[in-house]
This record gives sequence, C-alpha cells and structure tokens, in this order.
Amino acid sequence: MNQIKYNFCKVLKLLSQKLNQDFNPSHLSIINESNLHSVPKGSETHFKITIVSNEFENRSHIQRHRAIYQSIDNLKNDYKIHAIQITAKTTCEWEKSTEVNPTPSCRGGSKVKSI
Repeated sequence: MNQIKYNFCKVLKLLSQKLNQDFNPSHLSIINESNLHSVPKGSETHFKITIVSNEFENRSHIQRHRAIYQSIDNLKNDYKIHAIQITAKTTCEWEKSTEVNPTPSCRGGSKVKSI
C-alpha cells in the first residue's frame, strides 16, 4: 500500500502522479518546502521527495536520481521547479532505516549580498 503525504497543490499532485506511475513506490512522501526559501508565497518551486521502490534494486544512488529526474523532467521545466532533494531507497533499505536527511537552511537566494 502506498503512503502518500502531500497537500493537494497542483505541482505536488502532478509529481505524485508521475512518480507513482513510473516507480510504483511502496512509500512516497513529497513535501513542498518553497516556504523555506526566498520565493513568493504559495510557490511550488522547492520539493523534498522520499521514494521507496523496488525499481531501484541494483541501481546506484546516482542512477536512481537520474531516473527520477528523467521521469519528472517535463514537470521540472513546465512548472519552473528550482530544487529537489531526493531520498530514493529500495524496500529492503527502507526497512533497515527510514532516516531522511534534513533539509539544509536557505542561504537567502537573491537576498545574499554579492562580494
């Protein structure tokens, strides 16, 4: 059974549909973290994706990320997604550890002064 954690925002919903279709995950969590960044209120530009799928068996972390980026490439471009933090695990890896890296703090983007 898929566990899906997200708000029903347009881009979030589209990401969820595409990842479910392409990877048939046993666990999928997509969090819109745009509010943590220097973007307008209500933006959908920064996401944290945790996905668990047996499709990742025998694939390196880089190959998993490439597969995810390839899957959502049109969405990234069409909806101007700026940043995605990905945790991609197999079912076996997830059973051993459900740990997900914390989101790094925003450095302010356009608010950072140039040196």
